[in-house]
Parts: sequence; C-alpha cells; structure tokens
Amino acid sequence: MLILNVNYNYIINILPEKININFLIRKNEYKSLWSASLMMISFVLITLIFPKNIVLLSMIVTSVSDPVAGLFGMKYGVIKLLNNKTLEGSFSFVISTFLITLFYFQTFNILLFVICFLISLNELITPMKYDNLTIPIVSSFLFLIYSLIK
Repeated sequence: MLILNVNYNYIINILPEKININFLIRKNEYKSLWSASLMMISFVLITLIFPKNIVLLSMIVTSVSDPVAGLFGMKYGVIKLLNNKTLEGSFSFVISTFLITLFYFQTFNILLFVICFLISLNELITPMKYDNLTIPIVSSFLFLIYSLIK
C-alpha cells in the first residue's frame, strides 16, 4: 500500500512539475482531486456492484460522451444551462450516448433513448467537478434496469 501511495504522490505532485501537463488539466483541478481520479473511483465502485456488461457500457459512455459534450459545449455552446454547461453540449451527450447504446444493444428503442436522456440530465445537473463520479454510477443503474425489463 505504501508503494501505491508513493507512486500516487509522484504522479500527482512531482510529475506535473517535471513535465508540463497543465494543458490537460482544468484550472479548478490544479490543487484538488482530478476528475480522472473521481472517474477511477466510480469505475471501481461500479465494477464491484454491477454485472460486467453493464460496467463496460457505462465506462464507454463516460469515457466518450462526457468529453464529446465538453468539446461540443466549448466549441459550439451558445445556450447556457446549469453548472456552466450548454444545451449544445448536453445534446451531443444524448446523441453520443444513444449511438453507443444502439451499437451495444443492436436495437432501436424509445426507452433506451429516455435512459440516454436521463443520463444526460444527470450530467447536466451535476457540478462539473463531480460528473465523472456520478455518470458511471447513474448510467450503470439505468442500464441495469433496462437490461432487466427489456
């Protein structure tokens, strides 16, 4: 455990001083827990709780749709919603999540679209710093419900 702690300390505190990775980090993450750290925590939690297929789908949605929403929101975002997020970013989150689930489940289903919308709504109402924690958990829960009732 000590080795992991030392390695974590090196990665978080020393490595950024040696290699300039500041362009990868948002300003509010310089001296706090990174969004990537919260994502890893949530990935561990869902791995312990949910079936493997649900975990994989939630990880893909989190890893693809959240950055897509961020990029679209920053580049094309005009209509501000909550937590400094935009309608355009939220729309791109819904669409990318729906495309991922269409590919995964190989079926078109209105319930699946509603689930994608609910996951996007969760991303919208969660403060930016914590969305990488809530998206995997909420999406796992909703995908599990979908897989049980389909």
